[in-house]
Amino acid sequence: MKRKNVLNLLLMAFLAMGTVSCGSDNEGAPAPAPAPSTTVNNPITIQGQDTCQQANDFDQFKTFVNEGRFVKEGSDVETYFYVEQELERKDSKVLWIFDTTRYKWVVLGDFERIGRRNSDEVTHEAGNSRTAVRDYLMNILNDMVDFRGDGKYVQVQTSSGMLYRIDLCRPLIANPVMQYDLEEDRGYFQYNTRTGSLSF
Repeated sequence: MKRKNVLNLLLMAFLAMGTVSCGSDNEGAPAPAPAPSTTVNNPITIQGQDTCQQANDFDQFKTFVNEGRFVKEGSDVETYFYVEQELERKDSKVLWIFDTTRYKWVVLGDFERIGRRNSDEVTHEAGNSRTAVRDYLMNILNDMVDFRGDGKYVQVQTSSGMLYRIDLCRPLIANPVMQYDLEEDRGYFQYNTRTGSLSF
């Protein structure tokens, strides 16, 4: 039980910090593989919302995701940067009733996703269209065994032991903004966004 509480605290710290440790060898790790597709949905016609939507319950959240009701990109082209890290345990000792295990986040690599406003063309590990990304997110939501959130975002645990955060207040292409493997103690999160405009 103590280990689970410590891991939960470390996971929350991982999500809250949103920082990248220095000293990385700057070799990019490959982007995580998308979940296998199990649903077929209609193509997305909505290019994003001007304001963030808030769902009243999980089913409505799924409907919003299925309809593509994420905030739209703030500029013509946006690049979203992610860092992949792994939790490393060091010096595990038990002194009386205290576990003195030390933990450290090790950077494994990074990757990026690119979205273009008013365009279906995207760069994402789930595919090269908004519809492919939406289907990937729907597969995650359909595999939910537990969730929490405030209606603007949900943090979903899937049957495979993966934890994902899907946020309607971020553009579709930025999602999921976090993925964490509860068994392997590794995952990625978004740490930066670069905006730009189309040049001719």
